[in-house]
Amino acid sequence: MQTTLLGLAVAIIVALVGALVGPLFIDWGRWRAGFEAEATRLVGMPVRVAGHIDARLLPTPSLLLSDIEVGEPGSAPKLRARRLGVEFGLGPLMRGEWRAAQLHLDGPEVTLGVDAAGRIDVPQVSIGFDPDQLSFDRVVVDDGRAVLLDAASGKRLVLDQVGFRGDIRSLVGPFKGEGAFVSSGQLYGYRVSGGRRGDDGGMRLHLNIDPSDRPLTIETDGTLWFDRELPRYEGNLSLMRPAGLALASGKTLANDPWRAVSRIKATPGAALLEQIDFQYGPDDRAIKLAGTAELKFGAKPQFEGVLSARQIDLDRTLQMPDSTTRTPVALLRSMTDTLAEFGRPPVPVKIGIGVDSVTLGGASLTALRGDIVTEGDAWSLDNVEFRAPGATQVRASGRLTVAAGTVEFAGPASLDSADPKLLIAWLEGRREVTRTTIGALRARGDVTLGAQRLAVERLKAEVDRKAIEGRLAYVFAADRRPARLDAAISAAEIDLDGAIAFANNALAGTTFERPGEIALALEFGRAIYAGIDAKGATAVLKFDASGLVIERLAIADFGGAILSASGRIDTTSPSPRGSVALTVEAQRLTGVAALAAKFVPEAAESVKNLVQRAASARFAAKLDVAPSGAAPGAKTSARLAIDGAIAGVRVNISAEGSGDVGTPAAADIRLEGRLAADDGAGLVALMGLDRFVVVDHRPAQFALTANGPAGADLHVDARFDSAQFDAAAKGALRIANALPHGALDVTFGAA
Repeated sequence: MQTTLLGLAVAIIVALVGALVGPLFIDWGRWRAGFEAEATRLVGMPVRVAGHIDARLLPTPSLLLSDIEVGEPGSAPKLRARRLGVEFGLGPLMRGEWRAAQLHLDGPEVTLGVDAAGRIDVPQVSIGFDPDQLSFDRVVVDDGRAVLLDAASGKRLVLDQVGFRGDIRSLVGPFKGEGAFVSSGQLYGYRVSGGRRGDDGGMRLHLNIDPSDRPLTIETDGTLWFDRELPRYEGNLSLMRPAGLALASGKTLANDPWRAVSRIKATPGAALLEQIDFQYGPDDRAIKLAGTAELKFGAKPQFEGVLSARQIDLDRTLQMPDSTTRTPVALLRSMTDTLAEFGRPPVPVKIGIGVDSVTLGGASLTALRGDIVTEGDAWSLDNVEFRAPGATQVRASGRLTVAAGTVEFAGPASLDSADPKLLIAWLEGRREVTRTTIGALRARGDVTLGAQRLAVERLKAEVDRKAIEGRLAYVFAADRRPARLDAAISAAEIDLDGAIAFANNALAGTTFERPGEIALALEFGRAIYAGIDAKGATAVLKFDASGLVIERLAIADFGGAILSASGRIDTTSPSPRGSVALTVEAQRLTGVAALAAKFVPEAAESVKNLVQRAASARFAAKLDVAPSGAAPGAKTSARLAIDGAIAGVRVNISAEGSGDVGTPAAADIRLEGRLAADDGAGLVALMGLDRFVVVDHRPAQFALTANGPAGADLHVDARFDSAQFDAAAKGALRIANALPHGALDVTFGAA
């Protein structure tokens, strides 16, 4: 008995020494053929081990294989790996159980193919043992790569830097783990778990995918079957964007949350999404839509769906945190900008939208219908139509281009409004309707609307049955660039007062500002401006950082006056230079009075009195601007000359100014004017002195000189001479709010 026990002890000691020391001297590469043969038997496919082989029994049984390839000889391997390391549990191994404490797979590469019928071409592995006998307490995969080849579409999906940390209790499940991969340059994290394969061949599967570059969670839970290499999946699918995202820097991004939940039935040919429940915004003010969709695979993959709702309250969904009221235009722009957050889908998308009633800007938009489509890099709106306040029908189709985080719409649009007054009040965010002369409105054109500009090309419109054609573009101010208006409009008849009021109200609530740059080409047979009829109006002019260019400005009849102007002022140099000429010939001055009332209301009463005293006028004016000298930084010199006649009174006025264009109030000015008439009574009446003095019909004249700083008191010297009466005045006057005030010393004389 003692001899037997001693012999057994010696055998154990020898075995332990051999296990500890033997691997240091044994060349396991000599046993490579044996390893490959056994692995081939167990896997069911040819296995080649081209690299180093290491095997140990203690301290724990372990095996390390390098440069492994699985596949038929002479063809590209279906599966390869840089290293495979397995560490087995000694106790379970002695009991005949293949239980690995850890499996480490480094650099695995696998290529999967999907044929035209949807069958997955995977390595035909035939396990030569009971799959329940093999389990892994910890599985680690580093730097993996998976390639999926789709024969139907000819495309390939590549997953790089695949990592996994988890456990596999059996080759038929269950298993669980988490990891990450890179696809198309984007990093994705994932969590996956699976149940044990059932008698029907199905396996419960739960998968979460989280893109790292944007707040989005993709989750599905269902059952996966394989029937002769044809996969089939049924379960639930959820896509969700949370309200906030914590960045690695510690900052938090706030977002409008949204989520989409549906039932999914997927085969290699298509995925059917049923019972879709889409919600945008927080629960207390969310937009909710329901519908169905289908994702088709193959040569021309496409996602098509239909979503609908009975009622949506956009005012509540898009309300500002401080309860600030925003106009419908501002609300719609903020709504379209959210499309930029969805990015570009990997396949073409077409979603039909139908909503019976949409609350926007305190009013209801009814019968909203249309399609949201993606093709390539752009979103599109197709056949969108709805009814707006004022019995207005709106239709539009076009592209939504995402750039710099904002969305720009471009495409044909039309608007038919029976009551533009109500439409304007709604666009401006007002409940009351202001008086306006706008009749029925119809408009067609190619519209561009975005954060940078608003433009309409090939515009064709009818306002109260008056046709208008042309184009217009408004570019919003940005950085140091001012707002710009570019328009070319022609019409046989137009109400400019109403059109300007409509444009201003339509743009209310946006970043609309008075244009700092203007380019106009206008031609009107008859126009109403400032309440005055203008006939034969033509204007081609431009004003921008380079200066003012008036190629042509002519009005055949503006309240009884004929106007014509042309010229150029160049401001590209430090001191502007150029000239502008204006001629006016008027049988009556009602148009001039209307312009004064509109642009200089403080002087409207004075101009009105002058118009009442002057039956007609004819004069020519010219403004010349040039540097005062050749030295850099020289002041600007300007000269205005006016020659003509008003109500039979000859007018000669010459005004000169010199100073810095940046501070016009500090410019030095000099004014010389002369009014002369063969009939002194007419001159007195024109000047409004007929209530104080009486002169006969002999010649008379009035002369005036004034000089000094433009923004301070001007030294004035004036004199009136006639055969019966003369007067002189000296003193100081200051021009403020278009009206003079000051003190003069006056002397009178009578013949």
